[in-house]
Amino acid sequence: MSQGYDLPVHVTAAAGPADRPGRGRSLIVAVSHSGQTEETLAAVEALPDGARAGLVVISGGGPLTAAARGSRRPLIDLPTGMQARAVFPGILAALLGLLDGAGLTTRSFAGELAEAAELCGRLAAAWRPDTLPLSPGSPGRAPGGHPSPLTPLDLARRVSDRLLLVYGGAGATAGVARRWKNQLAENGKTLAHWYTVPEAHHDEVVGWDAPEAVREHLFACLLRDAAAESPKMKRRLDVTRDILAGRLDGVVEVWAEGTSPLARALSLCLYGDFLSCYVALIRGLDPTPVPVIVELKREMARD
Repeated sequence: MSQGYDLPVHVTAAAGPADRPGRGRSLIVAVSHSGQTEETLAAVEALPDGARAGLVVISGGGPLTAAARGSRRPLIDLPTGMQARAVFPGILAALLGLLDGAGLTTRSFAGELAEAAELCGRLAAAWRPDTLPLSPGSPGRAPGGHPSPLTPLDLARRVSDRLLLVYGGAGATAGVARRWKNQLAENGKTLAHWYTVPEAHHDEVVGWDAPEAVREHLFACLLRDAAAESPKMKRRLDVTRDILAGRLDGVVEVWAEGTSPLARALSLCLYGDFLSCYVALIRGLDPTPVPVIVELKREMARD
């Protein structure tokens, strides 16, 4: 994955001379909801001729969509009229459909997709404001199995005035931890931090002994996936939880739900999405607008 102006080295290396016989072709996916993302447009423009044959565009309009149509490149249209982060299900569906069409999924793909959709529907229904306990701090249980210490609303009440440290490790939880950080920034209008275990045990742990004046504003959440945790990873995450508990204002674990890796990853993504919106609402803010991003784009557009 690349999120900058420059192409990854493996893309330019794989292009080589225009597709020699017997040479494999790279699948390159350019994603931009607005179709105006400056760095994405620059990277696509810089694609060598030998790599363009493998380009697929996922976009909702703008110059990127226009370029794809003009060059007759495969294009998957995204829904518009909403913030880019709200199109995550559409982008995910586009990517999964693309991979399935390319023959890169397993026989169980359809069943895994159906399970993930059904589980996310149940979780969303359970975590809506009109279905959650109204009293602060009421413990909840996510439908589908593993107990979760707090519902997203309850956790939001505890972290809305704290800096949340989000740790992942097993399975897809590292990527989900990063999404939590992003969603708390965009929806919650607040800062969060994410990192991974066991990598954190080589450096970040020393920072857990920061001055008390710093630590009293920190709260930690470990994203857990029982089905993906090896015995050693489980031990590391358990030890991480116990060490943090003696140093920070609070530590909780949120467990993945579901059977398939896709369902488990999406259950944690959805929890973080609800959490980030509740953090904003508790602070009296609208989760939707992102004025500083608008300002950044305006400044970058100046000559």
